[in-house]
Amino acid sequence: MPRNAAEIDAYSARVEKRVRALLKKWKSKATLDDIKDYIFNTSHGTRPRIWLNDMADLFGRQCDVVDLKQGELMVFQDAWNYFPHRSLNGRSPTEVFLELS
Repeated sequence: MPRNAAEIDAYSARVEKRVRALLKKWKSKATLDDIKDYIFNTSHGTRPRIWLNDMADLFGRQCDVVDLKQGELMVFQDAWNYFPHRSLNGRSPTEVFLELS
């Protein structure tokens, strides 16, 4: 778990690289900005399986979450946790958690 804003920023940059690599691997038409926009505008009330399936669709994978490999699922999870959300006033869940601890 990151201990400060600088560590969050550094890890977020790594997450961006992993997202780009997965988009390229799957030959997706989506961009990093498309992924960030989806995460920013998705409600926290959305059931995890729904947003994971939506993310897979964005990445160009017509599959169910159970078909994802562990590493692919981790990319989705890290993107959700480290990219900003509208419902969190433009902060990521990781930033909010850090503020609370």
